Amino acid sequence: MASFLTATHGNPVVRAAIAHAQFETIHPFIDGNRRTGRALIHTVLRRCDALRHTLIPISTVFAARTDVYLAGLTSYRDPEPHTDEWVIGFAQAAEQAAQTGVRLARDAAASMSNSCNAWSSTGADEAPVPSYSVGTRSP
Repeated sequence: MASFLTATHGNPVVRAAIAHAQFETIHPFIDGNRRTGRALIHTVLRRCDALRHTLIPISTVFAARTDVYLAGLTSYRDPEPHTDEWVIGFAQAAEQAAQTGVRLARDAAASMSNSCNAWSSTGADEAPVPSYSVGTRSP
């Protein structure tokens, strides 16, 4: 498995799908390995240069469709594994996660732009610094 994870040839989404399923098969997530399994996804995608500066929020897709995710992993583990179906479902989840990531990035950029515009309309050279009141202790 280590050599599969460190290799960079082939389709990165297919490699990530198989790496994730294999890890979850070897280390079922009942013991809390879900984060490690998801980290492997990002590791494979980064190593294959499919991700450069951001992580796709694929765990939100898995969490929203837990039954589909678990059914896919279960079918992957069958004596006659349904690898194609797992990879297709995984690719669809990755695409949805990427679309969500793009939307979140655009929303964040628009929010930052709106904040900068609000600051510049005040005529200040810098963003306003919030004031905080500090409570005093009674003697």
